[in-house]
Amino acid sequence: MEAVYVDAALSGSHKQRPQLIRLLDDVARSKGQAFDCLLVDDLSRLSRDLYDMGRIVFQDLAGFNVPVIDVMTNTSSSAPNARQLFAAVG
Repeated sequence: MEAVYVDAALSGSHKQRPQLIRLLDDVARSKGQAFDCLLVDDLSRLSRDLYDMGRIVFQDLAGFNVPVIDVMTNTSSSAPNARQLFAAVG
């Protein structure tokens, strides 16, 4: 399944965005089975708050084995140094 989640013109400074909520609900509902990975062009699109971004990537999505791939750095959240790199670029 291929899906696009876009919260156009909404700030990434908070998590209460319709498409982010839809994404997390879809992941949870499918227990991650509907997703091979999540591609983001820039990690700040998930959240501009470093703590929230880390929670989304390394808890919410990783809990269902859904890796996040940051297209800008071509790095997967499953890479050994991902936490450090994501924190630096997030």
